[in-house]
Amino acid sequence: RSIDIKPMRGYVTKAKAKHVMQIAQNIREADRIEIEATHSEDTSILQALFRSYRISTHCWTGILEDDKKPVIIFGVAPISVVGQEGAPWLVGTDRVKDCRRQFMQECKGYLDSMQAAYPQELHNFVDVRNDISIRWLKWLGFEFDEEVQYGRNGEPFYPFTRRAA
Repeated sequence: RSIDIKPMRGYVTKAKAKHVMQIAQNIREADRIEIEATHSEDTSILQALFRSYRISTHCWTGILEDDKKPVIIFGVAPISVVGQEGAPWLVGTDRVKDCRRQFMQECKGYLDSMQAAYPQELHNFVDVRNDISIRWLKWLGFEFDEEVQYGRNGEPFYPFTRRAA
């Protein structure tokens, strides 16, 4: 006899400082490794996330309905004050898998909002070890360049870009 398991549902809201703290406390291992590789040793995960949150022009949090806890925070920050280029970013917890289907269905709309705000292009770097993020970025239509040394200790990263259609 099979058991019908209802997928967990969530909702997206404008990010708040308390969400940053909650995500930092429960961060996915791959995201923790990536943040540590791109920030100085004296920068905590919380400090790095707060910086991204503060400088972003668009920033959202995905929250599960069952316990009202954030599972993902994402946004886009300007590359320069005069350009039309943005740096998209996303950090999650292991519980993001509990609403994976819903997230996949809805994330392209948020990406389109980012692209509208930064019409020239969106680009950033992803740790080559972060397989899940790389697959997701490819699915979203980002293009990847050759691996470069980008981390503070020369860790390999892929530059990724998405240009407006």
